[in-house]
Amino acid sequence: AWGLWTQTSTMTSNLTTTDHHRITQTGITPLTTTEGHQLLDATLQTDQPLTIPAHLNLTHLRTPDGTLPPILTNLSPTRRTASGTAAATSSDLLRQLAAQSEIEQHQTLLTLVRTHAGVTLGHANPTLLDPHHPFQQLGFDSLTAIELRNRLTTTTGLRLPATLIFDHPTPTALAQHLHERLTTTKTEARSLQALSDLDKLEAALFATSPEDEMHAQVTTRLESLMARWQQIKQSKNTDEVAEEIQGATAEEIFDFIDKNLRSS
Repeated sequence: AWGLWTQTSTMTSNLTTTDHHRITQTGITPLTTTEGHQLLDATLQTDQPLTIPAHLNLTHLRTPDGTLPPILTNLSPTRRTASGTAAATSSDLLRQLAAQSEIEQHQTLLTLVRTHAGVTLGHANPTLLDPHHPFQQLGFDSLTAIELRNRLTTTTGLRLPATLIFDHPTPTALAQHLHERLTTTKTEARSLQALSDLDKLEAALFATSPEDEMHAQVTTRLESLMARWQQIKQSKNTDEVAEEIQGATAEEIFDFIDKNLRSS
């Protein structure tokens, strides 16, 4: 079951440069004629009922979480963990979006979509992709649609469906969808970033075994932060009550006081 050969054959004569790029992106790289002959000689010396003489790029074969397909796991004794890299990438993106205006956020995400789409299709200059042109007319099929989904999943940290580019058929529409998922408001983006940072803090704390003095210092800092966080919430609630009172009638104010006296 031969892999791709560098030398053109009847089967591969119609492949374009873009087609070759897409094939190599799947993890299959071409064999030279010399390598093919050497692999044939080696294959004839085995008693295996089926062999697959092919060049495999394990980096491209890995899934977004850094693992290989089960059938290929024995080819790589050391597994690379990509989850940390993916988390860092999505965290960086959230941090970048949180510091931008809404117009800048849209442009950032559109550039992100066009860049990954261009890489998937093998284009040297992704900016040449028309942002309003349907993905299918740009050259996407089912396989490249999955590859683009996987790339965007890794970069954004979102769970994205296999039908992503069919549900959102242009780069502009897809960028808008990512914007809605990632940055409904700047506050939400900052909240997501805060939660991500808390995860990192939790991991760092439980990865250490501090001495009693250090443990006390960390505890004091955490308690201080918690107290300040509660004050922010209480202050916000007080401001909301003040706004309600300013626009309330005398009857509404007395009713408000009566309800609070009962609850206390």
